[in-house]
Order: sequence, then structure tokens, then C-alpha cells
Amino acid sequence: MITLIRLIEKGIQTTASFGKQQEYYHAVRKPEGTDSSLRRTDLTKIMQLNEDDEVEFLNNDEPGFDLTEDEINKFKIWRGGVIPYYIDVVSFNDKTLRDQIRAVLVWINSRTALSFQELPAPPEDSDTRWVIFSNRRGQLGCSDHSTHNFTHKGVQLVHMGYDCIRGDLAEALLLLAGIPAQHNAPDRDKYIKVIEENIIPGKKRYLFKKLNDTEWLFHDLKYDFTSASHFDTHRHSKNGRATIEIQVNYDDNIGSQSKMTKTDIEKLRMLYNYMVKKTMRKSPECKKLFKKNRNFYNLVDTADKLKPRKKSYKYLGNAAPNNPDPESDKETDYFMDPLPVESVNIDDETNKTNGRNKLQKKKKKEKLFYLESDFMTN
Repeated sequence: MITLIRLIEKGIQTTASFGKQQEYYHAVRKPEGTDSSLRRTDLTKIMQLNEDDEVEFLNNDEPGFDLTEDEINKFKIWRGGVIPYYIDVVSFNDKTLRDQIRAVLVWINSRTALSFQELPAPPEDSDTRWVIFSNRRGQLGCSDHSTHNFTHKGVQLVHMGYDCIRGDLAEALLLLAGIPAQHNAPDRDKYIKVIEENIIPGKKRYLFKKLNDTEWLFHDLKYDFTSASHFDTHRHSKNGRATIEIQVNYDDNIGSQSKMTKTDIEKLRMLYNYMVKKTMRKSPECKKLFKKNRNFYNLVDTADKLKPRKKSYKYLGNAAPNNPDPESDKETDYFMDPLPVESVNIDDETNKTNGRNKLQKKKKKEKLFYLESDFMTN
């Protein structure tokens, strides 16, 4: 069994082993002051979209990006969309809370190409990439997460405070999957202004760093003020003043959302849909062991039609396309190539149709003539 030692900087202040050696979990008391109502809260209802969005997003027709090997490493993508995870029983000794966390992950599995798979015990090697949801310090407040906190191998710690687990979970899952926070987007200056002098000095400032165009894959999506990964206006303030100011006419609250938005779900699909679909279309080696249903043949038949979403020219570092209509770029430059349309001469088609109709009428007349002749003869 793996023993995690001195992970204080990651939020674990214990040398106790994870996994099967947690028989003592019943003796661990949750810190006083924990909101007991949290355990009765259905996290799936908090995380889910509203009813209209749920119906719309049941249909997952996003093609997704065809990421290169360098891009997979750059954005720390989970290969095949599979994310093994383990919930620390010592940190979350209430089974109801653990089940609610599992329910949220299952919900995300059903809406995206991601596949969160629970582990019966943590891996014993240090190379296997897996996630642990933990709070060994018994922290109550919110934790900070960034794509920089996660690596390409080994254990990935998602630290969730008890009082802030709702927002933490949605935010952490996006960053864990390789999606940077919305307030770090390259075009953020059009929508928000970061007041750096109000931010707590030290390690917190990197959480507000603006990304370059080549570090952001989602240029064709609108700026999402309500994203689960967006900071609120006073996050990490050193003096009580705003660290983020809104630059446009926007009346709703920003940041600190407890659920993923439509745009958040779309980003997950853009990263993983193509990768997973491409993998699914590969036939298994031992074909005789499996009974193929009609869905298998549908996947095989449409393998040649699988086309990825086009990457933005901004991300690729190219010049803007010469297009007089800027709105048309959304369909021609960002999305899949349109299907080829053959040129058709309307006059020729009309003549062909008229000719076929005349030929059919002539055949019908000849058939009637022969029938009448046979009848008269008999």
C-alpha cells in the first residue's frame, strides 16, 4: 500500500497510508463547525444545469479537437478520457457525502466523453496517474486549484474544504481535465479588469495570470462570467476591495458558481469527444469474444466521416482570415469543414426529369395497349 509522506504543501498533513489501511476512519472526528446540512444536500441537484439546458445537452454532437501528442502533454489531457479516482475515507467519513461526490462524477460521465472510474484502492506504483479527493487537514474554507497544480503522472490531489466542497468540486474538475480558468482567458481584458494591487501578494497572483492565445483552445466560445472556474470579484483580496472589475454591461453575479455551465460542458466535449470517439472506432482484437450489436456497425460505418473541429487561427498563431463578414468565421473557420456540394445545372436536371416522365408515360401506354389487345383476342 502506498504511503504519502510530507505532502503538506499539497494539503495533506499526515503520513498515514491511504486505502485498505483506513480501518481507523471511524475514530477520526470531523472538525467542529462543519455544516451538517451539507451532508444532506444533494450535490447532483446543485451541479446540474437547469431543465432546459439538460434537455439540450443530452445530444452530444460536438466533434471535438484532434489534439497532437504535444498538445496532450501541454494541456495535461487524460488519455482516452479515463480518470481513475479514489475518495479518501479518512477525510470524508460520511458515506452519504462520498456517494454524493460519486453521483456528480457519474453525471459528468453521462454528459461528456470523460469516464471517471473509482478505484477500490490507490495504485501502489508512483507512475500511474490517478486522482484522490481529500481533506486531511480538516479545512473548512475553499481551496485554490490551477492547471499548474496537476502533473502528467502519479497522484493528483483535489483538496476540498467542507464548507466549500460544492464550488470546489465543479471548479477542480474543470482544471483537472485540462481546462484553464475562464478569468485567465486571453481576451479577458474586454470583459473584466484584474486589480493586481488588491491581490494578496505572494503565491496567489499566478492564479490571475492572463494566458497567451496559444495557451487557450476556446477562442470561438463566448466569455463565460458564470463559469464554475471563474473567480468572484473579491477573491484573494488583501484589503477587502475588488480584485476583479467588470468592464461590460453585466448585471448578474460572476464567479463562485456551484455548478458547471453549458459552456463548461462544451469545453470538456471539445477536449475529449474526438479522442474518445476515435478510440471507440477501433475494432477489438478478439472479435469472436464479443457479440456485436447494431451500434457497433454504426460506429464502423461512420468511421470515415469522423472529422474534428477546426482549431482557431488565434490558437494556431495565424493571421486573421480575409472574411468581410466576421460572424461567418464561426462556421467556416472554427468548425468542421462543410460537406462538399456538387454544382448542379438546374436546366439540365429539369430536362432529365421531364424526359424520364415522358418515357414512363410511353411505357404505360404500351402496356395498356398490349393488355387491350390480349383482351380483344380472347
